[in-house]
Amino acid sequence: MSRTRTAVLVTAGVIAGLVAGGTTVAVASTATKTVKVCTTKKYVVRSADAQGRCPKKTKKRAVNVRGPQGPQGVKGATGARGPSEAWTLRALTRPEGVTVPAGSYVVNGTVYFGRATADAQCWLWHQTSASGSAAVGSFFPGSNTTATLPVSDAFTVTATSDVWIDCSGVAAGYSMQPRLAMIAVGTLHE
Repeated sequence: MSRTRTAVLVTAGVIAGLVAGGTTVAVASTATKTVKVCTTKKYVVRSADAQGRCPKKTKKRAVNVRGPQGPQGVKGATGARGPSEAWTLRALTRPEGVTVPAGSYVVNGTVYFGRATADAQCWLWHQTSASGSAAVGSFFPGSNTTATLPVSDAFTVTATSDVWIDCSGVAAGYSMQPRLAMIAVGTLHE
């Protein structure tokens, strides 16, 4: 039996039972998903006739309809700070790096070489233990030119760790300028 036919039969049975029992009748309006009932001025529910008409001195009213919006609720407590924090790496070597708490991180940025040599390279390091470290390298294939070397990594550390960048391959008299952003994230998915 179809769902619609079942709903019609159940509704008809409820209405017939209510009318026969002399209690309330509800006329379902399928288009608006509301229920119409007959009520007195004091909202006492009365039976409708067999054609669904309300008796004298009653009014057909819709029930189960969304009412007006209520007043604004009380402001809740401020939630905990989210999982994101950020650090910048703008200097070279470990002593000039940053120390971060345990967590997952994404690092992106560039290192500008005023004039790169043939062996220009950068290594982004992070501590893996009290005595161990891991690095991701970026290398510049050209030489004797200005260069912007992209540097990026994503990693998770289980304890407070140092993060730093080491670069080499800048011509004498020229500078290297790292500009990296490191962002703490909730979870890294591999």
